[in-house]
Amino acid sequence: EYPTALLGKFDEEFLELPAEVIVTSMKSNQRYFAAYKNEKLSNTFVVVSNALTTDFGYIISGNEKVLRPRLADAMFFYKNDIKNGLSNEGLKKLVFVEGLGTVYDKCEREAKIALYLAEILKIDKKDIELLQKAVMLSKADLMSEMVYEFTELQGLMGYYYAKLANEDELVCLALKEQYLPNGEDSELPSNVFSSIVALANKLDNLMALFSVGKIPTGSKDPFALRRAAAGIVKIAMEHKLAINLSQIIDEL
Repeated sequence: EYPTALLGKFDEEFLELPAEVIVTSMKSNQRYFAAYKNEKLSNTFVVVSNALTTDFGYIISGNEKVLRPRLADAMFFYKNDIKNGLSNEGLKKLVFVEGLGTVYDKCEREAKIALYLAEILKIDKKDIELLQKAVMLSKADLMSEMVYEFTELQGLMGYYYAKLANEDELVCLALKEQYLPNGEDSELPSNVFSSIVALANKLDNLMALFSVGKIPTGSKDPFALRRAAAGIVKIAMEHKLAINLSQIIDEL
């Protein structure tokens, strides 16, 4: 009944974290608003108080104390992930869907689809090896502590960890954009390389899940397969990709 916006601070050392991690932590855990300065994330946040008082000092300091351990946990996860490196070995033990093997198996299927698309679209031979690497690393961040804590950061954390590992920029960007488009008004992959990685993911979802009877109904689509199909069409149209979907499905 008495909303008042208050400005709090956190230690600047936490700005070492990717901005998305800080924003997600504040939004998911505390319902804080991130604050920016000169278009960059600052070490401040906005919290809305409902207290009727003239002295908000205790409320601000209390919220600052609550936020600090949250960001400290995120920093711990981040540094552990960097130390462990971006590896897909753990995906061999992570089941994708019953009847479809592990997530590592899924990456191998996607790699075959990506190779097929690369041949159709006449991708430079020098990029094909990078394409295979991008696909095989695409789900590696699922094994990271950060994505375990914040599942909505999958793909994005792979991008940051790949950059820290000095992977090729095409590979890094493809990890970041592999799930695009992820909504009605979502952005699309920014180049053909990323588009192939995204198409491989969506095509495998459709073909694999249909093969085990996970078919959408009029009221249910738990695997978002309609969105995947729409995404394939949008990507192909955006980048003017001359692909025959029926032929791809028949061949693969």
